[in-house]
Amino acid sequence: MADILWPPGLVPKRVTWTLERNIATSRSPLSGTTQRWTRAGSKWRASIQMPPLNATESGLLSSFLDLISRGDNVGVVPVFQNDAAGVESGLAQFRSLNAPWADQPGLTGWTHQGLVSPPYLSGGNLVLRANTLTPTPEFRRTFSAVAGLPYFFSVYVPPQQYPAGFVIGNSAFTQVYFDNRPSPSVGVVSGVVTSNNTGLTIAFTSPVAFQPAVFGTFSLARCYIAQSAAAAGGSALVLNGSDPANQGPPNLVRTLKSGQFVMVRAAGRLELKRVVSAVDTITGVTIGSIGTAGLGDLRIEPALRGAVAASAEIVADQPLCRMRLAEPESTSTIDAPLFGGFAFDLIEEFGA
Repeated sequence: MADILWPPGLVPKRVTWTLERNIATSRSPLSGTTQRWTRAGSKWRASIQMPPLNATESGLLSSFLDLISRGDNVGVVPVFQNDAAGVESGLAQFRSLNAPWADQPGLTGWTHQGLVSPPYLSGGNLVLRANTLTPTPEFRRTFSAVAGLPYFFSVYVPPQQYPAGFVIGNSAFTQVYFDNRPSPSVGVVSGVVTSNNTGLTIAFTSPVAFQPAVFGTFSLARCYIAQSAAAAGGSALVLNGSDPANQGPPNLVRTLKSGQFVMVRAAGRLELKRVVSAVDTITGVTIGSIGTAGLGDLRIEPALRGAVAASAEIVADQPLCRMRLAEPESTSTIDAPLFGGFAFDLIEEFGA
């Protein structure tokens, strides 16, 4: 299975998110009594309406729909809502810390070493070539961070002939928090890292000498974590947005509002959820030796499909959903956007 990223820069005219719940009803012909059954497993449906597209944009959308209709491929679709979700004024704790490669200043602040030539862009992707067989970090940048707070990272590695990898460490790069050298066609790789000082350094590598290593998008942003574990089927979490040492900014949890989307790590998978009520700060208690300033009750829908472990990430920045075409046979009309508006439906993918 491959995760196919939504084409960067391609923005729908309208997206309607609805939940398809597993509900059945029956009515007795004798008594007239109605019975209703509700089972877990609600799926998100995204009804997407595109504006008129030019030839280039039409090709991007056509290719995306074609790829996610093949085999086990799925599309990684942004919610296109609350891109700066949870940004707290003056702190920017949850704002994405980087710009897309193709945007200016997407490459500002990055340095390279051990490369045949400076990195370049190809189709919006970053391409680098190492001049040594030693997989040293060739292209890196350090982002400001708050020591002890969790940060969510996401890297998209497009299909390619040779492996491409990346490493994340602190600002001095003396401790490696995540080291991954994925095989080709790895798709989206994500996780949580915590710095022990005031910086996080991301470094991209090209382990095969003189061969291109291609990277799609990269994102690094503050995230919340689950203060305690939650069982599958639950709709409530205790949210922690603070540092055990200093308890973080006051009322940090109040940044989430009803109707916003978040991603929750459940049973190893990121599930898309919607906040159904504003997060209320828990008062008068201390949970897990952490003060009340950073804790709150989070109510979500749909219910958790998998169990949530303590310290699992809850991501408010740039939420995504893994989806497939609701009607795969609609791929016969994927060139229609060239001539005007185009609409299609995607359904959430539950598979591995």
